Amino acid sequence: MRPGENGGITLLELIVFILVGSFFIPLAYVAFTAAVKETSIPEYLVKARLIAESKMEDITSHDYASLPAPSSNYTAVNTDLRFNDVSYQGYQWKWNIFDTAYSDTSGHIVTTVQVPPQWQAGTYKIGDYVKFSGLFYRANYSVWQKAQPYSVGDYVIAPGAVSPNQHAYRCITTGMSGDGPDGEWSTVDGSEFCDDPGSPCSNVMWKTVPISPTAVLSSNQTPSTGDEYGKIRWIPMNPYKQIDVFVKVPNCSSDSCVYKVSSIITSRMGP
Repeated sequence: MRPGENGGITLLELIVFILVGSFFIPLAYVAFTAAVKETSIPEYLVKARLIAESKMEDITSHDYASLPAPSSNYTAVNTDLRFNDVSYQGYQWKWNIFDTAYSDTSGHIVTTVQVPPQWQAGTYKIGDYVKFSGLFYRANYSVWQKAQPYSVGDYVIAPGAVSPNQHAYRCITTGMSGDGPDGEWSTVDGSEFCDDPGSPCSNVMWKTVPISPTAVLSSNQTPSTGDEYGKIRWIPMNPYKQIDVFVKVPNCSSDSCVYKVSSIITSRMGP
């Protein structure tokens, strides 16, 4: 220390200290509040989460075709060696496994929680799901085919398209289909045309109508046999299952104290 100096903090040092402190103090505060928040989570909730996620891992470790049977009633978790410690006394679990399917709504894939029914002869709406021989199928319009019988009220979509052109075609005269219309299939709603132009038309007449997901069609043919002319075409779909695991904490008597985890899996059997 030079003569005349008293060893105090200079103004520059004070400014540097304030700047450094203003950077590190907020970081320390965030870490502190995160730690406090974590420690404020009840112990029973932490254990319930561990139990539920462990059971989910057990279930999803199986092949799709050999998933364990669902457990509809709560049972004690301490029958599992991982949770036979006295600290897990009173915890219970159950799990549901059920078929579910994905549907496309306005271009957005959403999960539709449903159990597709087993196929049977009857009427279906476009987009309905069914289950047949362990596989999922979704109802769509049949694709027009030549030299096939059509009846008034049958619906088809234009052939050759990967997806419909936003129009379907309703049969308005019964008969056998021809070789198809000249050029492109009409996209003008309400237009009528013959599927084998001639004068006069000696084949089926069609009317252009908008694609309607609410259209109800009959189906007497199983999905495995393909199209019914002018009726339903069953499209193979990936089968999905939803798995829900529920864990009850000790002294839990209502759903408000149940911890739940969910997962959706698929066998990717369809296209």
